[in-house]
Amino acid sequence: MSALDDESNQALLPLTVAAFAITGHQRRKEQWSLVAPISREEVHVFELKGTYDTFEYIHSVSRVFMGSPRLRGGCEVGRISADQLDWLGLKLKEVQIVWNDEDFDGQDWVVEAVYLLKEFGGIIHKGVGERMIREELEAELERWDCADDIFYEREVRSRN
Repeated sequence: MSALDDESNQALLPLTVAAFAITGHQRRKEQWSLVAPISREEVHVFELKGTYDTFEYIHSVSRVFMGSPRLRGGCEVGRISADQLDWLGLKLKEVQIVWNDEDFDGQDWVVEAVYLLKEFGGIIHKGVGERMIREELEAELERWDCADDIFYEREVRSRN
């Protein structure tokens, strides 16, 4: 059952970590973003963009998220109401950005964002942490490699 279909959570949207393929990174094969899908056509994306010396936090609304050829999967880490999205966009500005450090990137920023949101109880699911996110996104990549449906495709199908 989708978070959007569950009667007890009608006003809640899934808060997810999305993984996108990247090339040329010395440590990573995927860029991560926090994502709140409103519908197939409207997705709020919270992410770090740039390079080690130019990173900046961006909150955008994507209308082509599901069509991205770089999308490799995702996992639900929490639930949030649509009327909290502006608050979330502002709150995530508090996540520290580390410039000029090769050991810091968008994945680290997402993990720190999840830990920040845990402080507010009721947003991030119990048991969610870096290990759970990495394990689920690894399983998602295997699904993508085998041409199985990834999280977002399963979510859309469950709503229909």
